[in-house]
Amino acid sequence: TDYTVGTITQTFSTAANQEYTVSFWLANHNVDTTNSFQALWNNQIQNLSPVLDPTTNSNYSLYQFTVASDNSGNSTLAFNFKNDQSIFQLDDVSATPTPIPAAAWLLGSGLMGLVGIRRKPKA
Repeated sequence: TDYTVGTITQTFSTAANQEYTVSFWLANHNVDTTNSFQALWNNQIQNLSPVLDPTTNSNYSLYQFTVASDNSGNSTLAFNFKNDQSIFQLDDVSATPTPIPAAAWLLGSGLMGLVGIRRKPKA
């Protein structure tokens, strides 16, 4: 028997043009060359870190990717999967805003300081 691809989808509110780190734990206890697993953000397939091989046996492993939301105020996270002889075990899915690195804040503060110095009136 050849089964079809299943999908889990969730749409949720996101801040416009914000980067998000999506993470999840996945296990697969069935070795089968027909298995497939994909993570999608707004219908775009994502490259996972580490690289996922759905055709190998694995205990729970943490996978993640970083994406940017659009300016619609909503984003959709989906998982497409096929595991004919068994199941994938998916757990602890999260999408959290990615903090801006401290160096970016320092650069922005420095630039603002230069603007302030430049605008200071001469006595």
